[in-house]
Amino acid sequence: MITLSPFPLRPSILLLLHYFPAIAMASPCPFPCQCDWIGGKLTLNCVNKNITKIPVIGADLQIEAVLLDGNSLNELEAFAFLNAGLAQVRKLTMKNCLLESFHDNLFSGLTNLHQLDFSHNSLTML
Repeated sequence: MITLSPFPLRPSILLLLHYFPAIAMASPCPFPCQCDWIGGKLTLNCVNKNITKIPVIGADLQIEAVLLDGNSLNELEAFAFLNAGLAQVRKLTMKNCLLESFHDNLFSGLTNLHQLDFSHNSLTML
């Protein structure tokens, strides 16, 4: 047995931690989404994850892009992104999300939002 003060660890656990460092820390990324670096931005990737609400993120994540394509997000509440901790978002995609309309204040508080993609939905006016 290898002993690393003050906790003894078995060699098999050390190997797991070495090859799979994600095991050593809990991910603040909400299930079933993934948090990835895409295009130089920390991205909440929820593409085709069968979600119906905006996932809430941990306060320590500074998510800049959110990909929600291919989910049924047709009943979003006012301030949904702000309430989910996504105030810093710069890019948001919601392609193929069965959108017909959305609440007037859905995007309120997203002062850094620069890119928005609603393509392939049934929106009749913005």
